[in-house]
Amino acid sequence: MKKYDRGWASLEIGAALLIVMIIVAWGAGIWQDYLKTKGWQAEARLVSNWASAARSYIGKNYTTLQASSTTTTPAVITTTMLKNTGFLSSGFTETNSEGQRLQAYVVRNTQNPELLQAMVVSSGGTPYPVKALIQMAK
Repeated sequence: MKKYDRGWASLEIGAALLIVMIIVAWGAGIWQDYLKTKGWQAEARLVSNWASAARSYIGKNYTTLQASSTTTTPAVITTTMLKNTGFLSSGFTETNSEGQRLQAYVVRNTQNPELLQAMVVSSGGTPYPVKALIQMAK
């Protein structure tokens, strides 16, 4: 090997390793985003199951909820109530992965007081990032 050709192999190997490290770092970021997305999808399924249980609870206890709510004062449905009445399994957690508690607030419709309307609300804990909310809404 001539004197002026020394070190090119080391430089090429170093450049190749640098490229591989960049690709690995990029791939790790994509993998982390994928895992977060899967977690958010699981959270969305849990909230959907909770809302379905609340709908069933409202249907079964319609007259009781109608008597205990007004157009301005809601009747509150909690996870404990849904678990105690069998609408949720006993293993269902009180809080989600962010420490938020789900509750349904049931009020009478202002235009037709015989009808009830409900809203599921999460409170407490850490708020989800916007990216998570977009993913959960899909």
